[in-house]
Amino acid sequence: MSYIITSNVFNNDRPSASNIFKPWSYTNRLNDTMIIPKNSEIAVESVKINKNGLLSINRANSTYAIYLGLNLKGENTLANTIYNPIIVSVVDSTSPKELTINEFADEVLKSINRGLNHPNFLTLVPVNNQQPLSTQNSVVPKYNLSTGAFEGYTISIEQSTGISDVIPSFVITNKKESLFTYNAGVLTSTNPKSGTTGGATVVLSDFPVALNSTGTTGEDFAINVDITKASDFAQSGWCVGLSRYNEKSTYPTNGTFKAFSPSYFDNQWTAGGGNGFAWKQTDQFYDYVIVKQATFLRVFQAVVVSSRAPTQGDRTHIVMKEIEYWTFANSILAGAGPYDIFANASGYTNVGWRISGDKVEPYIGKTSKTLKKIIDLDDATITRAQSTKPRGNYLDMLYAKLWIRKQNGELTIDFRNKATQLLDFQYGNFNADYIANAISNGVNVKIVKAIENRQFLDFTNSNTTKYSFQGIDAVHKSFVSIQPNLILAPNNEYGREMTDMCSAQYILGFTGVSLLNNPTLSNNDKTFSYSSVVIPRMISPKSLFIRLTNFTHQTANAKQGSSTSKLLAHLPRFDNAGNETGGLYFQPNRLYVKLNNPNDLYITNFDVDITYDDETYAECLTGKTIVCFHIRDAEKN
Repeated sequence: MSYIITSNVFNNDRPSASNIFKPWSYTNRLNDTMIIPKNSEIAVESVKINKNGLLSINRANSTYAIYLGLNLKGENTLANTIYNPIIVSVVDSTSPKELTINEFADEVLKSINRGLNHPNFLTLVPVNNQQPLSTQNSVVPKYNLSTGAFEGYTISIEQSTGISDVIPSFVITNKKESLFTYNAGVLTSTNPKSGTTGGATVVLSDFPVALNSTGTTGEDFAINVDITKASDFAQSGWCVGLSRYNEKSTYPTNGTFKAFSPSYFDNQWTAGGGNGFAWKQTDQFYDYVIVKQATFLRVFQAVVVSSRAPTQGDRTHIVMKEIEYWTFANSILAGAGPYDIFANASGYTNVGWRISGDKVEPYIGKTSKTLKKIIDLDDATITRAQSTKPRGNYLDMLYAKLWIRKQNGELTIDFRNKATQLLDFQYGNFNADYIANAISNGVNVKIVKAIENRQFLDFTNSNTTKYSFQGIDAVHKSFVSIQPNLILAPNNEYGREMTDMCSAQYILGFTGVSLLNNPTLSNNDKTFSYSSVVIPRMISPKSLFIRLTNFTHQTANAKQGSSTSKLLAHLPRFDNAGNETGGLYFQPNRLYVKLNNPNDLYITNFDVDITYDDETYAECLTGKTIVCFHIRDAEKN
């Protein structure tokens, strides 16, 4: 009789593959030919494997939140920030779904990409609301280097920092009609209507703008536009601004078109009493905008003014409120009143917006590369009323937006910067844009409007507390103090109502940890990593079978309709110690199968497979596999 030990060749660096010797299929070659006497029979004596099993998941155990903002601590509460968690589920189904370790890792990565909603963390945002993709984020299974056993996951989220000047190849209208031409960065109005609601309004929808500009020359601005051919007579008008994703809104009283704007936009508010000049372009909405109204250059932003007398809705609605920049002594346009852009005594040709983290600042200049700040958020003397609102994560996807009133008037885009690694983009993809997602889920009023009513976004005159802006690291162009935190269980600090459904701590391997906010940093602090602290609980509902493919025995697999199988032994769901995953040991009752060899067999190798009952490879195995065989003289019947 003979006792044979076989095993794969375990490679510590590649435990799931073990070089060319897979844990579920391997070949052992003998140095000397082995002679098996005629009329022998063979049995599986024992088996040692590492079995990963499956993860059983549904929405109830795989929901978590991504918070991309400042860490909350002390007085820095959620209500005092401009950030909000984004809820995602690995599997958005109430029915359980069983996934392998690698399948689950892929689904977790998809959910992370859905929950980031930020141009610097994504690579592709496809059409038809398909899943956003990223080549820099990853979810990688961890394996023990000695045994190859599964130990959880390492989640890595990386911010890219490169920006590129890309002039849009197309634009889309943001009015009821499309009366314009556009060619290679030049927007020309073909709308003959006069007044503040005439002209042409477009969104540069091909990509969101760059959020991490560090230069001041105009070449790396979010948007930089030549206005000389749009300002050449007193009643001409134009806008150069930034806006969130919007859909058509209507007046609640009669259902007629109001603007492409949030439904809670009060476009009829008559400013005054220290609130600046009234917004005249009532069928338009911008989050931030430089506008020529009559002969003057003005700056407006969309904010809450809770002390006002509302025209539509209530005081919690947002309005276009003017920023009286000329009252800021250190502004390039400081003076007794707004700058007369028609007279244009200083000869300005360009205006633009630069975004640096949550700082959004308007500029003006005499050439496309020599712009100066109209509002300087870094200046310690600037007041709350003279500042632009801080840009929260609900505005991570911002788009340049332009308007020209004058027929045949032109705006020329000199520079429009975007995140370099973002190669393709669908405007309004609700899996990638915070606002589009809120609109799609019917929570724009409940969630986004609530954010816009927090204290640092309420620009009522009595609210004078200044916001501490977070900019960009000048060397690495990374976002200062902003990091992705993962909320895995209900958390009061990050909003109990928002996080109440969070439940992913067990399935991701962080049992007892409700908040991940202390990542391992690498890549100049641009990569944030979290690694499981416990092994996620797994199930293993499938039995395994041992197959010896190069011997002369013959068995039958009735399930497959085959009478010529090479299966030799069945390994049940639980091993001898009652375990179903991890390191398993089986010593089954020996079932000998005749080799049907009337003559001696000359064996130079053992070709061993571990399969499921359909004889497909059991790729749930990892690390070291050992299968022992016993060969003896066949017993006579």
